[in-house]
Amino acid sequence: MIGRYKKISIIYGGSGRNVATKLNERINALHSENFYPIVSAIVAKRVLSSASIFSQIKDAISSSDISIIILTFDDVGQTRVRQNVLVEIGMALMAVDNTDKCIFLTEKYPLPDDFPSDLKGWINANQFDKENIEQVIDDVVQEIVNLLKLKTYKEILSNDKYIFDYENLLSDIPEETYEKKADIQLASILTSWEEGARSFTFASERLMYILERLKFFPDFNNNGQFFLFLNALKQHVKFSEDDFAYASNDFLTQVCNFVNTLITYSELKLRKEVIRCMNDPSADPKAAQEYEYEFLIIAEKLEAFIGKIESGLLKVNWLIRIMAYEYAGLAYMKMVNFRNKFDDEAVKTVNKAIAFYDKMLETAASNGGTSENLWRGYAEYDLTRAYETLYLATDETDYLALIHKYSMQSIVTRREWCRVNAFRGVFTNALSFEYFLVKKHELDLCSRLHDYSQYSKQQLIAATNDLSDELRNYYDSSELGRLYAMKESIDALREKIKLSRSIKL
Repeated sequence: MIGRYKKISIIYGGSGRNVATKLNERINALHSENFYPIVSAIVAKRVLSSASIFSQIKDAISSSDISIIILTFDDVGQTRVRQNVLVEIGMALMAVDNTDKCIFLTEKYPLPDDFPSDLKGWINANQFDKENIEQVIDDVVQEIVNLLKLKTYKEILSNDKYIFDYENLLSDIPEETYEKKADIQLASILTSWEEGARSFTFASERLMYILERLKFFPDFNNNGQFFLFLNALKQHVKFSEDDFAYASNDFLTQVCNFVNTLITYSELKLRKEVIRCMNDPSADPKAAQEYEYEFLIIAEKLEAFIGKIESGLLKVNWLIRIMAYEYAGLAYMKMVNFRNKFDDEAVKTVNKAIAFYDKMLETAASNGGTSENLWRGYAEYDLTRAYETLYLATDETDYLALIHKYSMQSIVTRREWCRVNAFRGVFTNALSFEYFLVKKHELDLCSRLHDYSQYSKQQLIAATNDLSDELRNYYDSSELGRLYAMKESIDALREKIKLSRSIKL
């Protein structure tokens, strides 16, 4: 999964300038030529020659993923490292917790007897000759690659071996974020993600970073922050001539258009006036027709994009494929929601959506692991609602078995989201909301659909009580977030079941 660049800090003093400069150039070349996610900088050119270096060394080490400290023999006739330098480096190392990622370099001379023994183990492995520094630079670069377990981002948009491990989605978020209230957590995460999207050198990295996070945006909150964030993201969906060294203009244009289409869908589906109209399209037929057309444009753009992928004209990785399938299906289903009548054309539209959801399930299986579980959970619920739409419109009982199949599968899959995830705070609650949503929906199906289940009214009331208890057990030990609304929704369903006359006693 793509994350922000790892930061390499190079610190030197005295006569170590040439080594620092060449090392900095080589590390940055790893990024520009091989697409390794690293950025290198000489952060304090003369820090090791200053009178007091403790705070500067400490800050450099704390803010970096790897710190390279170059020690040169500039004291006592160029036979010894300055003693105050060694003392303050030792103090800095004691004050930080990532000293395992400090790399020391020293000149290739015998260390004096008074050299601190605690440092000898570090620096003896990285000695250099000022007249021939290429070998030690090669060694240090390889050590960096190994320590950070770097993988290239080259061809990341088309490489099908690329793994989207969604449980690392929050790896860049500061720990203190989770100590804040839910709305502030969300704002902090969105701000951090926008900064992350802005930080990348190459368009392919920005696009992948946005795609990996785009699916999660609507799960958390529908507020002004969200729309501002989506608008900010659009500024990063672009490329320049520098990107043509690894991808063609046509390829980048198509992927950028795809990402912009997904952002447009996200903005449209969460607008309050769109939601109101979708819930009651007969109240404003003209607006409903306009919104249906907007979703049609989105669906057709995505279907054309998918056609290029499936014909072999466009090679993209599995995450782009799976998102294209789901968002195409979702856009077609939104179209149906804005229609006042369900005719043969609507049936064709729903079946299009189902075909895309089925391909989504196939694509999810090709990735495996926790990512497969995530996308399967979305697809199963998408299929539940699509078959429910067909049943309500046609009253064909064959659809009932399919509704039940995918509803049950979505409950099992999403229960796993609650049981095993690496998230905290608003993200944990967002996934938990999705689990309780499908369980509540299953009980709602039992209460509404003829011949769907054999549950009596008392059994359904007992089941809603059990669901309320399960929810209460969850939110008693976690932040509530959107789960308040879910509890009220479950309570409302129980009261509706109590008042219903169509369910047998």
